[in-house]
Amino acid sequence: MEEQHQQQGNDDGLILPEDVLAEQILRRLAPRDLAVCRCVCAEWKVAVDGRRLLRADLLPLSVGGIFLNFEAHRYAEFLRPPSSCSSVSGDLTHVPCPDGTKVMDHCNGLVLLDGCVVANPATGWWAPLPPWPAGWPNSCQQVAHIVFDPAVSPHYSVFLVSYASLYGELQGDPAAEWPPSPYPFHVLSSTTGRWEERPFLRQGGAAGAIADVRFGGERTQNDYRCFAAYYSKKQALYVHCQNNFFLRISLSRDEYQVIKPPPGISVHSGSPVLGKSEKGPYLAAILYPESCFKVWILDESNQHQSQWVLRHCNNHLGMMLPPCYLDKKVCGPWVLEDINYNEDRKQDAAMGLPFLQVETATPVVKHKSDCSSIFDEDNFTLDGSATEDGTSSHGGSCYIDDFWVFGFHPYKEIVFLGSGYDRVVAYDLHSSKFQYLGNIHPTDFDVYYLYGPEGIDETFVYTPCKLEAYGHQGSAPLAA
Repeated sequence: MEEQHQQQGNDDGLILPEDVLAEQILRRLAPRDLAVCRCVCAEWKVAVDGRRLLRADLLPLSVGGIFLNFEAHRYAEFLRPPSSCSSVSGDLTHVPCPDGTKVMDHCNGLVLLDGCVVANPATGWWAPLPPWPAGWPNSCQQVAHIVFDPAVSPHYSVFLVSYASLYGELQGDPAAEWPPSPYPFHVLSSTTGRWEERPFLRQGGAAGAIADVRFGGERTQNDYRCFAAYYSKKQALYVHCQNNFFLRISLSRDEYQVIKPPPGISVHSGSPVLGKSEKGPYLAAILYPESCFKVWILDESNQHQSQWVLRHCNNHLGMMLPPCYLDKKVCGPWVLEDINYNEDRKQDAAMGLPFLQVETATPVVKHKSDCSSIFDEDNFTLDGSATEDGTSSHGGSCYIDDFWVFGFHPYKEIVFLGSGYDRVVAYDLHSSKFQYLGNIHPTDFDVYYLYGPEGIDETFVYTPCKLEAYGHQGSAPLAA
């Protein structure tokens, strides 16, 4: 009898051989289901990864372009590699957003559009979000961030962080700690499709008293570009607060930790840029007037207090730009899709109106002979340590040092930089050298900023994901 019971227990706990599990079961699953199975246990992860069942080209493992929110535009512009290298477009004009489709945040292939829609540009899928909780759209006090990890789950979350105590007239005790504990965040999960208030307990000290870390009434959200970065290895969301402090939010434990800014960055400093790169969370800032470029890595070896450690310092960031990149008519190797210009032409044509345009030359795509035609992530050639000494000895080259940070390459120590509102370059932290990527001056942009500001609000480095997300679907994915 005991032997029979033992045999029955062995049958109930039967473990399939790895080859049977992989070839007869896992290989038959759709990619999004396979990504979920990969996270069930260590054995299944080995079975999936060992046989490469989940294709790497479906995961967000490469840079597919850069989204740019021009202040004068309704839709986010998209700078991307040539069509021979990328089939993903950043044109999201088909997504129904009342005020246009500006990108508010990005995480692993999903973009948050103006706080009302989540979309996947690589598949064409999009899903509307329910109305914001009470208090929205008080945008100068709240910022939304999206979290999505397709290798763990097809579901996503949206976090709404409130900075109400940092703005306007001081209410309450000026000596009270900021941020509070617990710190209530509104969180939307695609599993439920509704907002819920979740209290997060602070681990460690506060940033300081409210009176010391607040702005007063003279600042708005648009003064600073505040980013977030999700780091799957830590299952944590890192948020750049608008007073230049940082939050490390543990998604699994409903806890958070305050991270102080690095030396030289204060509440009133210009906004540094937070991002995820090769070794975890990174921070970059260009300190003017000397154009000193600094990059820090977050050291989390002390579980009670993380701190920023200087990774790279270029005391005067500048480069000699060859003459083949100075012509605004040259728009490669990466291409700006001119989404706003093309959409306005479509709308005017539909209404039978002539399209207003100024005298502009037709953009010319670069030829391979023009310095470089591709972005080679392992071959940076333009010197980043040159000093300004005129143009005669450089064959018409121009010295460029008006840089600002666009974002990080998610898997290599490469920073994307803008130069004015004309061009984008990539900067390698190892060699301190550049690669030219492309011209970002939109067609007929002179017309647009006649009626509004000409600046760029936000930029997001985009990593395509061809695994579908789950949510309250507003559109079917595009056909493969």
